[in-house]
Amino acid sequence: MSHWVTGPFWKYQLPQMGHSESTIRKAMIGLSKYHEGCERFRVTMSTGRGIDETDTDVLTNGVEEYNTAVSQLAKLIAQGKSTDLVALITCALFVILEVGWGKFPTAIMHIHNGVKILDRWKTKLLVANPAIIEGSLEQSVIDLFRSITHQISL
Repeated sequence: MSHWVTGPFWKYQLPQMGHSESTIRKAMIGLSKYHEGCERFRVTMSTGRGIDETDTDVLTNGVEEYNTAVSQLAKLIAQGKSTDLVALITCALFVILEVGWGKFPTAIMHIHNGVKILDRWKTKLLVANPAIIEGSLEQSVIDLFRSITHQISL
């Protein structure tokens, strides 16, 4: 995933946001569990021992955390307590998970919602600060959505 956003996003910015925002933290944990399951599955396949029922849980790894993150984010948005930045980061993690699980229609729904939030957020951001600093969290989030959506104009 690090090829989607270069710089400090995956190593520093995302973990810092996850430390203070439980919705992002839950989505990160879900993504980590999914990744761990994929790695376990890859090792199993490379050893040639075959697949058993404990190896097929790759598609369910992280689902509980994902569901919690979706629920938390929905509540925060309904209460007006979620910032656009938190919603965008969480949404991007949701897209990655849904694609990994092969749930493409849901991933597309998250992309669609994320792009709507991104458009609103960028408008407010550019009014307050016309120059977005390269390497900033804001630029990293824009770059991540540009990579996910393959849209140059973001």
